[in-house]
Amino acid sequence: MSTTVHAAGSAAARIADQASERARSDGERTGRPAG
Repeated sequence: MSTTVHAAGSAAARIADQASERARSDGERTGRPAG
């Protein structure tokens, strides 16, 4: 049970990292700071 929760948590963290990375590159491309 805890392994599934851990897997889901790490997957969510990975998705969040990708989202923030995409936002950061978008900000660089448009010249606006992300966030």
